[in-house]
Amino acid sequence: GPHVTLSRCLLVVLGMSYWPETEA
Repeated sequence: GPHVTLSRCLLVVLGMSYWPETEA
């Protein structure tokens, strides 16, 4: 459902914040 997608998005955003070099 949409909740899963939102959770995924949040995890991705947090991941990018912790590891900005991953896709930068």
